[in-house]
Amino acid sequence: MSATTTRSVVSEARQRARKRARVVVFVLGLMVLAELPLGWLALSGLERHKPDRAASAVSARIPPVVGSRLLIGHGAVQQPQLLAVTDGWVGWWLSGSGRRQTLTVALLNSRHGLVRQRTIPVTELVGRAALDDAPLFAAGPNGQLVFLWRAVNAARHTAALGMGTWNVSLAGAPRLRWLSSVPLVDNAIAIDTGPHGQYLAYEPAAGGYLLVEERLQPWFAPAQPKPNRPQLLVTLASPGETLLSSRTIPMPPAQSFIDPLVRVDRVGGEYHLFVVRPGDNTKAGPEPDELLLYRLDSELRVLAPTMILARSSAAGSIMDEAVCPIGHGRELLVWEAADPESGGGQVKHVLGMLLASGHPASAPFLVTDSISPYAQSAAQLFLAPARNGAVLSFNTGASVVFAAVSTTGQGTDPRVLFQLTHLLYLQPAAGIAYAAHGGALGSIWQDPGTAVNPANIGRSAPLYLSVAGT
Repeated sequence: MSATTTRSVVSEARQRARKRARVVVFVLGLMVLAELPLGWLALSGLERHKPDRAASAVSARIPPVVGSRLLIGHGAVQQPQLLAVTDGWVGWWLSGSGRRQTLTVALLNSRHGLVRQRTIPVTELVGRAALDDAPLFAAGPNGQLVFLWRAVNAARHTAALGMGTWNVSLAGAPRLRWLSSVPLVDNAIAIDTGPHGQYLAYEPAAGGYLLVEERLQPWFAPAQPKPNRPQLLVTLASPGETLLSSRTIPMPPAQSFIDPLVRVDRVGGEYHLFVVRPGDNTKAGPEPDELLLYRLDSELRVLAPTMILARSSAAGSIMDEAVCPIGHGRELLVWEAADPESGGGQVKHVLGMLLASGHPASAPFLVTDSISPYAQSAAQLFLAPARNGAVLSFNTGASVVFAAVSTTGQGTDPRVLFQLTHLLYLQPAAGIAYAAHGGALGSIWQDPGTAVNPANIGRSAPLYLSVAGT
């Protein structure tokens, strides 16, 4: 089986197994998002604290666009992402496919849009191996820019971890090297695509870059009733391109394909890993998704038993989550809860919770219900610490909006960062980052036009940088 076929089979199997009833309904013409029926919330595990619709922290009424929009390129791109740096942002994305796939890295600012752009053939990163995910980037000390990626070699059953060191001005060429490698599950029925990067940031206290990945490890023991062995991989790499330490954190075994979603926060001397573990499909029926918290110390050792913070309904799902510190050892956690509607689409809400010292400090509360039930994908939740609280942004299905959220979870009326020209509810993949020094929220995104799926986005499709002051 080729690497391409393997990845296709994995994708299809995971989509079947994740039990998310994503009904594709395309709404033609202009619609006012605030007038769409949104249904009611039903989350098992939160019955004692059902969020009050009337107490929504962020209003459901969406105002006009306030973000500026700068054209930075054309052509279909994949997995666009954004990182705030001193003089603006660094954005990156993949283009093309197969041996012609490229990684583009761009220096951007709110005045000129595109300042400088560099293109790297993916073959320079992985050779004859495969790159399933775009690299993760992080800014470090003295203007250093680092990126990490996994090269999956299906023939050799390995996934190598590569590291590139550069500078935030993108001058010269990056230095590339290999750090380590992990074996892939190798048996007659295993389809192992290796670890998938979820988080990368420079940690001054640790003197290195913290990388967090999730890994399914499918059919590790085919005879077992739950043969999949999901795990978290936590790696600390030095700015000098050496591997400082690495930990593997096992998750509960799974019967189905699952793709954990991981967000990371640093509070005091602890790392907090927030993980959405999709529920299994069992003979007794689907299990709920769970939002879990793993607490690690500065040496990457697990401090306490895994804590379950929330559960979905059995037929629903937790589609996304985001977290950020809000001062004094407290954190704001938000997640997107979805349940199927009988008439089609999904009931979607963004819920929130305050935490103190790694423990819940509030009951779950409703942040917003302004996400369209016809939106196909996750809301791409984003949180960043800001003055007196946090900046929250999310995709409603037709717009990306943002709002300030206080340290008590209270929100302001949302403002629109960007909106699609054709409201077909095909949310564009958007890279979002908050430049705290300038108080500006930036996003790189591609307007899909009238395309009904990402594969149909044309070669002339525009790529934008949108910026708004907060």
